[in-house]
Amino acid sequence: SCQRQSNESEVCGESVGMQFRDVFCEKQVAGFGQSRGDKCPAFAMPSSNRTCTINCPVDCGLSAWSTWSGCSATCGRATRTRSRFINQTAAFGGKECPANVNGIVTDEEECSDNLPCYTHSWEAGDWSNCSLFFVNDICGPGFQTRSVVCRRSDGSLSPDGFCSDTLFVAQPGRVQDCYIP
Repeated sequence: SCQRQSNESEVCGESVGMQFRDVFCEKQVAGFGQSRGDKCPAFAMPSSNRTCTINCPVDCGLSAWSTWSGCSATCGRATRTRSRFINQTAAFGGKECPANVNGIVTDEEECSDNLPCYTHSWEAGDWSNCSLFFVNDICGPGFQTRSVVCRRSDGSLSPDGFCSDTLFVAQPGRVQDCYIP
């Protein structure tokens, strides 16, 4: 294995480490195989060490964040996400990549600018007393009126368009015919 030549743990790269091995002389003995000997010429002895490469740590590499997605709902509680891709995996003790699925890192946050979700409904008041068409008459045809409003689910009033656009129910009448006998 390749060992550091200095005590500095940050030193890495080509030829900054050292590998060592045992080197000894062996001679052939007829009929007996090999035995250790000390008769080998020194100039022919191979080196017992050599320089080697200490791999530098490689940190995880990430792309830039994508833009935020649209919110998961147009009103009420919702979330949006963004993502980035791992374009370099960590190696040789470098900083590891964050949690990911198939090399994609996602981030999620709540949509803080969403308005609450409301429903709308028509609300009609009671009919008024019958009013005659002609002021001096005491009987005959007339009309009745009532208030009709579009009410939001939190109790506040909304413009009629909210009820007309979201409900497929005709607006209740505000005027009707009546008769005083």
